[in-house]
Amino acid sequence: MNNHEQSKHFGMNAENFFASILNKCGIQFEFVDQWYDFLINNNFKVEVKSCQLSVKDGPRKKKHFRPGRFDFTNKESRELQFEENVWVAFILRNESEFLLLGFARARELEKKRYIPLINLRKIGILSFDHWLVQVNKKQSPRTN
Repeated sequence: MNNHEQSKHFGMNAENFFASILNKCGIQFEFVDQWYDFLINNNFKVEVKSCQLSVKDGPRKKKHFRPGRFDFTNKESRELQFEENVWVAFILRNESEFLLLGFARARELEKKRYIPLINLRKIGILSFDHWLVQVNKKQSPRTN
């Protein structure tokens, strides 16, 4: 499996992990898998992004690793996500284990292609519990 196929495989596993969390919490969702991944409560769009805890830093450096980064590969999708200010769920992967780190709005990411793992602190992501409060509020679709 090449790097692109492997990334796609781990991305699908992260989406499945996110869906399992939603199922456990009884949250209504639809898996869309277009320029966003999930529609929550028939109202909120969510893009799931995952990254590795660390990545080997080049083939010659056997023991040097850098922190992972979230890759928003498709420019058209980034534009649509920004325009509609969708929620972005950040999931960390280490080996075959996954951890939901939190959520941010797409506009907070400023259409950047790469978001390094260490930059999530600067963004100020919402915890899962705080995100649940946001998506369970009675809001019109225009206010999300």
